[in-house]
Amino acid sequence: MNAALYKTQVENEVELDPTSGQYFQTGKKSVQGVELSVMGEVTANLSLAAGYTYMKTKVDSGAVVTSTGENILAYTPSQAFTSWANYRLPHGFAIGGGVRYVSALTRGIDGAIGTPRSVDSYWVVDGMASYVLNKNVDFQLNLYNLFAQDYVASINKSGYRYVPGSPRAVSLTANFKF
Repeated sequence: MNAALYKTQVENEVELDPTSGQYFQTGKKSVQGVELSVMGEVTANLSLAAGYTYMKTKVDSGAVVTSTGENILAYTPSQAFTSWANYRLPHGFAIGGGVRYVSALTRGIDGAIGTPRSVDSYWVVDGMASYVLNKNVDFQLNLYNLFAQDYVASINKSGYRYVPGSPRAVSLTANFKF
């Protein structure tokens, strides 16, 4: 098990003064939070991994940067969670699956035209199955986004660099060792 507490402060960010049109170094923003993770073998055949993050963001001084007027950092989730379980079956087979969660995000005030006011929280489910044929050959089938969840994988504070989440996908891999 791992745990981390953190606090980060950014000072003197470059901000545009809307009245003068001049840029100034001003303001102070902070992020504090906790990150927890656990990983291990529950039985000889079952392994689990999980992680959780909680972040509290704040504009301590300077311009509020969200379109809603909330005093938080834009496009920063307050919570995220991930987990994965892997189970070894007899005769070289294994199955696994996991979930990923990210809480809702709020758009910045300098958002691009068409950028959503906020981004909904989401859960994504992935899975896998594998088979070891022999010491030199194994196969793995990966299933991504099983329920075809629409989500935002990443987006910057103004929304211009938007990356949609991966759609449902399947991949089959053959590994050859010599």
